[in-house]
Amino acid sequence: MVGDNFAPNSFAFVARVDNGDFTYLPSLGGTNSSATQVNCHGVVAGSAALPSADPFTAHGPFHATVWVPHKVA
Repeated sequence: MVGDNFAPNSFAFVARVDNGDFTYLPSLGGTNSSATQVNCHGVVAGSAALPSADPFTAHGPFHATVWVPHKVA
């Protein structure tokens, strides 16, 4: 399952129901990310923020993002 943890910025996460693994998904350098769907291979679709060009803004523009799981050896 996927979702967002909003406090005070939104951080996307993916959680496996079968074993309880929980992973936060990174942004693209900004402070926010949002996950909307996951497939049977663990590939997550959503959006993530770029870094802000303005020091008074929390994040830059959002872009479509895909997070692909990798196996740890």
